[in-house]
Amino acid sequence: MMNDSVLLSVVVVIGRDRDRAGEMLTALAEQTAADKLEAIIVDTAPAYAPVIIAEAKLCTVLVGLEQDRAWGQAMYAGFKSASAPVIAFLEDHCIPARNWAEMIIAAHDEPWAAVGYAFRNGSPDTYLFRSIFIAEYGFWADPAGNSTVTYLPGNNISYKRAALLQLGNEIEHWFSGDDETLAALRKRGLEVTVEPAALVAHQATALGDTLRGHFSLARLSASSTYGKDQRPLLTRLAVALVSPFLFPPVRLFRLLWCLRQRPGLKWRFFAGLPVIYLIYQWAAVGISMGCLFGEGVSRKDFEWSQLNSPRVRAEFLK
Repeated sequence: MMNDSVLLSVVVVIGRDRDRAGEMLTALAEQTAADKLEAIIVDTAPAYAPVIIAEAKLCTVLVGLEQDRAWGQAMYAGFKSASAPVIAFLEDHCIPARNWAEMIIAAHDEPWAAVGYAFRNGSPDTYLFRSIFIAEYGFWADPAGNSTVTYLPGNNISYKRAALLQLGNEIEHWFSGDDETLAALRKRGLEVTVEPAALVAHQATALGDTLRGHFSLARLSASSTYGKDQRPLLTRLAVALVSPFLFPPVRLFRLLWCLRQRPGLKWRFFAGLPVIYLIYQWAAVGISMGCLFGEGVSRKDFEWSQLNSPRVRAEFLK
């Protein structure tokens, strides 16, 4: 049932880290538009995990989910429980600025079907975490542009409910990957953008867990696109052989092009090249593995990376 007083539903999928869940709920309760939003918390943790304590001044809906459900199913469960005309998805390790919700609501007064956010580094300001941040979110790093775009940051996108409903009866399928969802919206003539004033701070993992997360996501995506049931053997072999040589430089060029008018970030790109290249190269290996051997355990690894891998917080977020 639609609630006319709620303009924005914020869907957050959480795991075993209850401190992270509490931090997210506090950040949402402190929003300047807190009275216009509801928090949809999709809990994938075991039944014995500590109970989530909702913020008294925040409209909160808790959705329990069985542990063996896939990430896309968790996102879809959040969508089904949301009541607002705009639905924003946030990772539980992305902490929004106080006016984030207000900016998203205002952006959706325009005819955008989907609106992404601008990012800043929510981990310590060290060489390693600056480099990881540029590798992962340099495309949308603050200061971000405001225009029609092709790609938005996965799992951190707001959608008009009406736009998602245009995807039809198989809407659950589209929650498996935002790239597919955005492509489907664009095929229907709908446009997407980034709202540069909607800031969130992304908390990264240590380098080993970062590599594991990128490898598993790349392998999972490649398996879905180039698996043995989707492509002939020769195509899979060709993609597997070419990816380690082609994917990293193409990704690096696209990132540099995106940063060309942001001198401060461009400098950090060049300084962080060894780390950035390593992340992209390891993802390329994941593509090859997905083409040749399918998804393996990459789905579980990706979901662990999203929900349960330790995140390193900056001091200003503690």
